[in-house]
Amino acid sequence: MNLFAACEKVIIGHDNNTSLISVLEHFTLSGEIAGKLPANAGLPFKWQVLVLWKRENELVEPVTYDVKIELIAPNDDAALGGDVQFVVSNQHFNFRNVFEFPIFPVGQQGIHKLNLNYKESDSENWEQVVNIQLGLFMRLRRWDDESNGGGDTLLFWKQRSREARS
Repeated sequence: MNLFAACEKVIIGHDNNTSLISVLEHFTLSGEIAGKLPANAGLPFKWQVLVLWKRENELVEPVTYDVKIELIAPNDDAALGGDVQFVVSNQHFNFRNVFEFPIFPVGQQGIHKLNLNYKESDSENWEQVVNIQLGLFMRLRRWDDESNGGGDTLLFWKQRSREARS
């Protein structure tokens, strides 16, 4: 693995090089909120995760890998994740996995860990390669107004991933 990063946008150029727009280090959520923020609340925010792999040696035959990422909340619960399978062969030197998420979990303030795991597809053993930390900081003013139905709005996420090679 050569690169693992969370960002707002991954762009694959005409020259097949990768560009990252706005690498994510932390989020600051500010504003007013009615009631209590649910533990599974999410903020509509489109973001992506890039994994760039480099083949180091010539292969006798292609190898299929499973890749899994998980965003772990400060309480150690999995907040979201995604997985993809890809084939490493001698046809390419670089292999990319791009995961896209339309939401960021905001139910828990603190440090979220983004874990990258992989394994050969015929293996049962996952290996954690790396994790990066994404901070979530809140500056919320609370106001209680029962006329708004309690103020609890639950947002749900859906994960998409795609595979690209160069």
